Order: sequence, then C-alpha cells, then structure tokens
Amino acid sequence: MSDKLENPEVGIEELLKQMRGAIFSGANFKKKIMPLHGTKVEIKQPDLETALDLGTRGDMKEILPKMMIKFVFVPGTAVNVFSEADLEGLKKLPWSKELIDLQNGLLDLIGISEEAVEEQAKNLNVAQLGTT
Repeated sequence: MSDKLENPEVGIEELLKQMRGAIFSGANFKKKIMPLHGTKVEIKQPDLETALDLGTRGDMKEILPKMMIKFVFVPGTAVNVFSEADLEGLKKLPWSKELIDLQNGLLDLIGISEEAVEEQAKNLNVAQLGTT
C-alpha cells in the first residue's frame, strides 16, 4: 500500500474501514501442527496482550506450561487441550525434544528468538542475584 490513496474514488473513511477490517479480522494469526507425546496438537499465535503478559509475569518455570494452557488446541478447533487445572501436571511432564520444539514453535509464532529468551533469563538471574 502506498502513501497515496490508490483509488481516489474511495474516500478516506472507506479506506480506514477496509484497513481496520483487515487488521482486526483475526486472519493474521498463524498456527502450526506439532507432535506432543504421541499425539498431534495445534499451536496458535497469541494475541499481543497475552504474549506481553506471559513475558513479564511470573516465574520462568511457569511460562511454558501457561503458554501450553493458552495456546495448545485440538487441531482444527478452538478447544484448548489444557486448562488452568493442568498447570501442576504440565510442570511435571518429562522434559523432551518435543517440549523444546513446542516451546520454540510458540516462540516462533510470537516472533521471539531462542537467543532473546536466553538473554532475558540471564538478565533476570543477574537481577535476582543482585537483590539477595
């Protein structure tokens, strides 16, 4: 889209309506099918508010389980595989390549690199060491 109106017949109000419709349609959310402990699940890109909230709140060891609760679905549906009641059980899952791949898939959908997450974790650990 250029800075100028592509079709001068279309007024600014109509253009804004079209632009906002495209932005807020929900069609821009990405998703992936991923293996998880002998089954397949669908992960979906979080909305901005939730992604920012997960990245700034709580204990690092709860971030992946909370992401799994919010963004892991029965493939092709809007049905979450996990609920808040599963939080403690998710924390007890065996650490595996599939969980690492799931975490990386979620980070990819958010647009965050593994390196950025590792750097943030280091910064948090340094900050916590300085306060004790």
